[in-house]
Amino acid sequence: VKTRRILVALPGWAVDKASARWLSRTTMEMRNVCKLTRYVPEPEQEFAFLEFEYPAGETLETLLESKGRLSESGAKSVCRDLLSCAVVNCISTPLRFRGLLDASSVFTTTAGTLSSIVPLVGLLSYKGIKACVTRLVESGADALLPPELARAIQRGNRMGVLHPGNASASDTYSVMATVLASMTNTAKQRPAAVLSNEATTKAMSQFANDLLRKALYKDPGFRLNCNEALSHPWLQAER
Repeated sequence: VKTRRILVALPGWAVDKASARWLSRTTMEMRNVCKLTRYVPEPEQEFAFLEFEYPAGETLETLLESKGRLSESGAKSVCRDLLSCAVVNCISTPLRFRGLLDASSVFTTTAGTLSSIVPLVGLLSYKGIKACVTRLVESGADALLPPELARAIQRGNRMGVLHPGNASASDTYSVMATVLASMTNTAKQRPAAVLSNEATTKAMSQFANDLLRKALYKDPGFRLNCNEALSHPWLQAER
């Protein structure tokens, strides 16, 4: 399996040797997601550098271009995979995995068929991934990022998004925006605009529409978290 690597810089206070060892053990068990391969403290610079290795695959944009629109049953499977990964990979603040979709999601494929999807690296960190996300925001290609994350990146303040309660709602938004894009082939459009299209919503089942709307609220306080989304009737129905 081909792999890619990403180097993330974190403030020294956010990660020490003990937490790096714990993170390494944790990620080694997630071999299909990513693993910490190197920890390099730089006390003089007050940073610690962490190198992650993860499976190389297709980005969402590549997938949609090559496969086009997914069926509702296919999108449902994608949704379960993404939400389940988001729940498993919610490592407590200040270290947690974030799938910054266009920037870092990896789609693993078997014989050209979508087999599993993992929201991958990105440690939503104070450094490192910031430049990548900032470019997404500035270029207007951030349709799959939750609004609060896009605003936080622009302000340079991500503490609120890092809070575990807020982070789960942010994950749900990103996951469901991805699912909506996969069902409608609209990766570059904001979810609100897609859901306002009557022809689009009529093409989806009532349960799918209900979950999408509840998970894509602009205000994270009204949004379903990952566990709540997984319990929704649309995902509980027969596969």
